[in-house]
Amino acid sequence: MINYELLHRDLEGIRSLQPGLIILDEAQRIKNWQTKTSRTLKRLESPFKLALTGTPLENRLAELQSVAEFLDPRALGAPWKLMPTYARLDDDGKVIGYTNLDQLRRRMGRFLIRRTRQEVLSQLPRRTDNNFWTRLTAEQKEVHDELASQVLRLVNKWRKFKHLSTEDLQRLMILLTSMRIVCNASGQRDWKPIETEVLTARRMTLELKRKIGSPKLDEFRDVLSDLLAVPGQKVVVFSQWERMLRLADLYVRDVIEAAGASSLVFCGGLSLKKREEIVKRFNTDPSARVFFSTDAGGVGLNLQHAANCVVNLEIPWNPAVLEQRVGRVLRMGQRKSVEVVNLISSECVEERIFNLVAQKKALFAGVFDPGVKDVRFNADQAASFLDKMKRLVPDGSVPAAAEPMVPAALPANLDCVAAVKPPALPTPPAAKIELSPGLSVRVSENADGVHLTLPRQALAALQGLRPVLEALLKLSGTAIP
Repeated sequence: MINYELLHRDLEGIRSLQPGLIILDEAQRIKNWQTKTSRTLKRLESPFKLALTGTPLENRLAELQSVAEFLDPRALGAPWKLMPTYARLDDDGKVIGYTNLDQLRRRMGRFLIRRTRQEVLSQLPRRTDNNFWTRLTAEQKEVHDELASQVLRLVNKWRKFKHLSTEDLQRLMILLTSMRIVCNASGQRDWKPIETEVLTARRMTLELKRKIGSPKLDEFRDVLSDLLAVPGQKVVVFSQWERMLRLADLYVRDVIEAAGASSLVFCGGLSLKKREEIVKRFNTDPSARVFFSTDAGGVGLNLQHAANCVVNLEIPWNPAVLEQRVGRVLRMGQRKSVEVVNLISSECVEERIFNLVAQKKALFAGVFDPGVKDVRFNADQAASFLDKMKRLVPDGSVPAAAEPMVPAALPANLDCVAAVKPPALPTPPAAKIELSPGLSVRVSENADGVHLTLPRQALAALQGLRPVLEALLKLSGTAIP
């Protein structure tokens, strides 16, 4: 038994064992064939292999291909054939749906064993989902809208040039993450001034509560008070960010103590021994009734014998992550009905993310559910990433800002608000080169480099070569950006 991180170090020793059987748990860890973990693990050889996962597919068919490759490199055919065979593309090469999924299921039938929730429904309790909506404070809204205006500048740059540099895309993701953090609490954004007080305070004070500035945590306090009023009920609380968990833990500490209970904080930074101690205590100690966990720390947890309620302090980007959270308590062995509480900030990016997850659910159902041959996306589902950004921050949704915020240094974990001033947009004239009658190339230049605009017939031919290039580069260990 070994975790994925140690595999890099001990690969040759494990290969020398010549294992007769290899079992991968949480096999979605190898869904991206470009990662070091995926490449390392696929160097292991064995006559028998099993890959166990609840999410074999989250975003793209290529993820399923990568997991299947571990079992048999020829399981789903050549990687470069995957998209031409099963994807429906528009004239610009954008995925607008999938087809021939019945053929894909037949190919997977040789090696896939699927057990759905419906098949074990009689063995699982009832699940109830409740969404609690909260508004932003004036301070939260001001910062959120300022960040949104910077996102809108980048989206408008993409509209103009049909291109964003790698730095622009990174800045875009930082800004969106920062907007989500602001939706949680002002104190999560302005962490440094309150860090020592939050980590050392015995109880929440009115002044500290004002600095934290979070209607969402006010709502969480009321929700938790009601949940703990049920004798013996234990609650698992999830957030993507440890800082939000620390704020939440302090915010409700008096509520927990008033119920004669205690709380535990579980995150990825804990040692393996400490993790085991915390899980054991939550499962066995009747007074340990609230379990705060990050997504990184929560993978692989089995808490169904202790808790039957999950509270999500924010909605993850990926619906599969949300189901993984709920799956910590809604699994075999759970004897009580399960309650899921989602806390969502309204009229902001968090609400819009909540409404933009249908595409991933539709793709999963099309690939794995019998009887589905084609999946067609509507305009929202078929939209590209940057098209979705336009929906997350539509024109007119935020006031124009005179000057962008001055950025501070950004921690690597992005648990802060980034305020990055976008560069000025150059507008040099474009040149048009006639190659032949009716066939021309447009050449333009901006701060990111020189860009060629080709006629559609030439572009279609180049796009047809991309799968071949990807397959060749895959063999060399590189990838097309």
